[in-house]
Amino acid sequence: MSRYYKEYDAAVGRETFEDALAWATKARLGVTGLLVAGGAQEAWQVYGSLVAEAVRAPDLPRAPFGAWIHAAHEGDDTDRSAVLTAAVEAYRPEVERGDGRAMYSLALLHEDHDEEEALRWYRRAADTGHGYSLLRVGNQLAAQGEYTEALTYLQRAAGTGDPHAASRLGEFLRDRAEHWLRVGVEGGSVRAAYVLGDMLVGPGATDEALHLYQKAAKNRFLKETVAASLGTLLHHTGDLTEAESWYRIGVEAGDPRAMRGLAALLRPKGGIDAAEAESLLHRAAEEEADGQA
Repeated sequence: MSRYYKEYDAAVGRETFEDALAWATKARLGVTGLLVAGGAQEAWQVYGSLVAEAVRAPDLPRAPFGAWIHAAHEGDDTDRSAVLTAAVEAYRPEVERGDGRAMYSLALLHEDHDEEEALRWYRRAADTGHGYSLLRVGNQLAAQGEYTEALTYLQRAAGTGDPHAASRLGEFLRDRAEHWLRVGVEGGSVRAAYVLGDMLVGPGATDEALHLYQKAAKNRFLKETVAASLGTLLHHTGDLTEAESWYRIGVEAGDPRAMRGLAALLRPKGGIDAAEAESLLHRAAEEEADGQA
């Protein structure tokens, strides 16, 4: 919360706490100080009707946000409840005008003390289009398993142009895609096995991706489709003979990816293999050009 104290520090200047306390407790012009001794040892409370008079003042400026944060953290449960209630009242004019930043401030203020109330304020702020609140609510709903509603908030958050929200939306969609693809695989879908294999290729997922590709390739309708991906994975794992076999299946099907993969495998061998590699690269370029025409 340190960043929220900057506003508070700017408001009170560089006066030390001890100097401020001495000023507030000193009698002036025959009248008691702003603070008087409280019920507990070394405790202080506001004198008499100062609070009531201040609340009735129409032009009373609202305390800096950092001061609300500090007051909520420093008091006991009773004080904290009073501070939070007072904060809601202080921000009410802006809230009633639909100011998402004010609602967001109240969400932050409640976050460490009343999670349910904090989420309620985040939701209200999100409904005004407040970017971080949209992201916060989306994450919370995702954590609760409310995926459909979470997607709505995360999409709106990403739509604000926030790269962090865009990244989170991508992660969310990836996780949901993986979940449903696994459901498809368990149900016997070879298409799901192929797509999930593509998705999982990378560090730490090679064995599983290979298994999924091989499972998909057993289906005669997907064998040619998965050939290039399976050849690429086998190539990367060092199984060059098997990789070449799958690349060639893809080449026969006219897959440019298989042509480029096989060219990369053959070129280092030199001679006739290098010549075939060059021919494959030309074919791949032609296939891609035809596909874009």
